[in-house]
Amino acid sequence: EHCATLLQWDNIYYQPPTDSYVDRKPTVRIGLVQWQMRPYASVDDLFEQVEFFVDSVSDYKSDFILFPEYFNAPLMARFNDLGEAQSIRKMAQYTEEIRDRFRELAISYNINIITGSMPYLKDDSLYNVGFLCRRDGSVDMYEKIHVTPDEQKCWGLSGGSHIQTFDTDCVRLVS
Repeated sequence: EHCATLLQWDNIYYQPPTDSYVDRKPTVRIGLVQWQMRPYASVDDLFEQVEFFVDSVSDYKSDFILFPEYFNAPLMARFNDLGEAQSIRKMAQYTEEIRDRFRELAISYNINIITGSMPYLKDDSLYNVGFLCRRDGSVDMYEKIHVTPDEQKCWGLSGGSHIQTFDTDCVRLVS
């Protein structure tokens, strides 16, 4: 006589693989930039210093490089004839160019770049935003949620409205 048994166990934790699955690395290397504020005559001058740090940190095979908040503040000196609120709004005109140049560096140096925050004008409101420029060329923006009282009072900055998560080639980040 022949007998057969079918035993089935449903794993409630099983998740089928998806295209969005990110294979996490056991170790992630991060380079933090200690920025010295100095005068810059142009965005090109600013990026000469930025590229120095990106090049240095990428030589250590880092996965990420993180720039500080308002690293581009010296560009505001070009608008010294204006008040504080007008100067920071004028400085926002460089944000998209800066984002694009960081994107190019991320690809060229094969490193994920978390830009320092900078002013961004959207629908006549000013936000303090940063960008995640991945080494694959994709870019995401995040907004600072809790702006300081002085950012709000002196510069007219608005806070962002939501927390975001970003998948990268090695970890998931939360803004």
